[in-house]
Amino acid sequence: MRPRDTLYRLVRGQRDLRACQALARAQGIHRTVGWPAVCGMRAGHLLGFLATTPSTKAVIAGPLVVAPGLPRPAIVMMRLIEAYEVILAKAGIRAYLFHVETGNPGWRTIVEEAGHEPFSTDATGAWYQRKVASYGQPATEGAAVERGISGAVSG
Repeated sequence: MRPRDTLYRLVRGQRDLRACQALARAQGIHRTVGWPAVCGMRAGHLLGFLATTPSTKAVIAGPLVVAPGLPRPAIVMMRLIEAYEVILAKAGIRAYLFHVETGNPGWRTIVEEAGHEPFSTDATGAWYQRKVASYGQPATEGAAVERGISGAVSG
């Protein structure tokens, strides 16, 4: 199978949910997979997913989990983020938050080089906000530069 055969879609049903939770647990991530969540599938295999952390105060993206051993995991991450943002835009959501853990300085560098600045930091890491374009419209404020790199999500 080739990358062009990858399908990025909403996580739907218990089967998808269990597969996402198993992938996360295998990497030591024990978090709730909230809605919306998107996944990348190729030939029936889960490549990764991006879920929403349940919250009544904000839309918080995360966890972002990609299967180990993928030849180009950054591409899968980028596509998951894009799919997630399409779902948010269709739902009328204009922005979301994400967190980069202190133990992941490489991802924080990528996020900040893409033009994001943390609006808050604490002992666990840095918090960022990402604006979502209206569905079918480009985002404003330099989103073309940021497109596809919106942050590793954790915490």
